[in-house]
Amino acid sequence: QVGEPSWLAPLPLVSPAAPVSLCQSLLGRRSSRQFRPAPVPKDTFSALIQALDVIYATDCASCALELYLIVNQVEGVPAGAYRYDAGRRGLALVRAGNLSEWAMHLSLDQAFCGEAGAVIFFAANLSDLVGQCGDRVYRQLHLEAGLRAEAAYLAAHALGVGCTGIGAFYDLETVRFFNLPDTAAIIYELAFGIPA
Repeated sequence: QVGEPSWLAPLPLVSPAAPVSLCQSLLGRRSSRQFRPAPVPKDTFSALIQALDVIYATDCASCALELYLIVNQVEGVPAGAYRYDAGRRGLALVRAGNLSEWAMHLSLDQAFCGEAGAVIFFAANLSDLVGQCGDRVYRQLHLEAGLRAEAAYLAAHALGVGCTGIGAFYDLETVRFFNLPDTAAIIYELAFGIPA
């Protein structure tokens, strides 16, 4: 398990001006699979994290998903791997340095993930959750990941940022990369960036 962070990048709370209506976002939202080498503005990135940081009421374990990130190019955030600390609204450093090759590799060697401003992995301690809620929690985690990801997709479109969901990745390697327990599972992945 990841210990106390040695460094935490606080993310500001953002109230976007919403230049695009929800209807426009629903109709216009598309996946981006090409990103240009430009940093995602910090306020935009923070708004995307806010869209992901939502609690969905369930009859089982709520807030079971944790967010782990590889930041390649985000304004004001050094490149590295992070855990999102929801309680402190910040990014806790897991690994420092340029990890764009890892972002690509862990995502089944898809090049655009290495070019993205950030890739975000949704993780959960599956063993503990199955013990609490039974086997159905696996389906629930995927539903929750889908709901959160769709909110981020819509926010990305409204903010002019490219986004794509990724359902295929090297599960065990990603768990090890972020120093997660063997009982953890990667549920879903999103890539954000400035569209090419």
